[in-house]
Amino acid sequence: MKLTQYFSKLFVLIVCIFSSNISVFSIDNRSEAKSLYVYPALPKNQYMSYRYQVAVRESGSDKFQSSYVYKEINNDSRWQTNWPFDEVYMSAENHFTTFSFSKNVEVKITLPVRTKISNVVVRPLSKNLKATISGNTITIPMDKPANIYVEIDGEERYPLFIFANPLEINAPAPDAKDTNIIYFGPGIHDVGYEKGPMQSIPVGKTVYLAGGAFVKGRFKTTGVAGTTTFRGRGILSGINIPGYSTYRGMIDANIGSVNVEGITILDAPQGYQGIIAYGNGSVVDNVKMLSWAMESDSGVLGANSILQNCLFKICDDALKPYREGMLLKDNVVWLQMCGSAILLGWNSIEQGINPVISGLDIIACDRGVKTKPDGTHQAIINLKNSNGATYKNIVIENVRVEKKPHNLIGIDIKQTDPNWVKNPKFNMGLGSIDGLTFRNITVSDMPSILSFFNGNGEVTPTSRGDIKNVTFENVKVAGTLITKDNADKYMTRAGNTSNFVFK
Repeated sequence: MKLTQYFSKLFVLIVCIFSSNISVFSIDNRSEAKSLYVYPALPKNQYMSYRYQVAVRESGSDKFQSSYVYKEINNDSRWQTNWPFDEVYMSAENHFTTFSFSKNVEVKITLPVRTKISNVVVRPLSKNLKATISGNTITIPMDKPANIYVEIDGEERYPLFIFANPLEINAPAPDAKDTNIIYFGPGIHDVGYEKGPMQSIPVGKTVYLAGGAFVKGRFKTTGVAGTTTFRGRGILSGINIPGYSTYRGMIDANIGSVNVEGITILDAPQGYQGIIAYGNGSVVDNVKMLSWAMESDSGVLGANSILQNCLFKICDDALKPYREGMLLKDNVVWLQMCGSAILLGWNSIEQGINPVISGLDIIACDRGVKTKPDGTHQAIINLKNSNGATYKNIVIENVRVEKKPHNLIGIDIKQTDPNWVKNPKFNMGLGSIDGLTFRNITVSDMPSILSFFNGNGEVTPTSRGDIKNVTFENVKVAGTLITKDNADKYMTRAGNTSNFVFK
């Protein structure tokens, strides 16, 4: 009996120890996991920056790890041929690096082409990141992930971006046998753009672009409605896609919805959106998109979708809350020569109801700073609504405009821009706005032109063509609060507009 009890207790003790060891080993494995990941260089150093070198180290470490810096050249031949101001008013190149981390790091940037640097500003300013300078080297401490622009004196035409990502969660292994995962490892891949091997991805798959992967072409999903995932720290590039196309997506999921996380999208040609997914409930998180072509918008998502923590330096519209219940939060936009930071609609029939845009940093405004005329189109917040859409209960809040904009707000129910007014479909004057709140918005400088609200005032069977119930709450331009008494210095109102409230 005693022997039985002894073995019973021994068995329990062994189980406890074994269970404890499993737990301890699990914790040890997690603690041994890396907290900083830099990614492999491309073969033969393709697309490598000649201008910047970046290295990263964890706080307390004496060892820096090199982080590959990419160079993207302004290759938009349409603009270079027909719009020579591109050479003056837009960047000549983009340079960027990508890494992931979870603990405090120090980022070291060296400019081999320089011997001395006088001034550095890290944008967005809301990140409160401070740089120190020594000769031709810049050091920036970071304690949390962020997508930042390092603005260096004399390098405005060659901006450097640091894409400091959070660590990936449950990243697939290169040798995973899961047939639902399409894996692209480090190196250069070409998936085609029209009838290539990736123009028929079944809905529901996961497409994984590992850090160091450079994938040329575009992805298109096929099949019944559902959600397809695109994730990783790699790059999807349209550099090999020729010419103009009518609104295709670099990620094209017309049928369903998508979850897109962490990747970088480059060189979308004219007419190619970043992400198109008309299904409801998509989530786009921490996507970076850099492109030069006009009509290379961020894309279009369905109702109740979320777009967050993204950075867009594109040459058209960045945030597009076209459909009901969308949430766009904590994004960064560099506004180039065409388009708006927030486009509420363009000749739309969709009903933009209850969207929220909360948290937006505008880190550059090319047209505003260079004062290049553009009629009335380009604005931080824009609406060209001539086709019947009714907008209700829109909230735009916590917006910080760090550079002089061409225009802050440009809202037309009936088109007035002479470039478009001759087209009948832009002259119907249908649609309306009922409930639009601007809250906690700061603009560094007075815009080149006044904001405007044009309600056409025409009563139709489907719409009153009006703009009503617009609230300005803590909106400051060049340090001055917009109030009822001074509003005429900042905006014009025409047509049927009513109940503008200033707090």
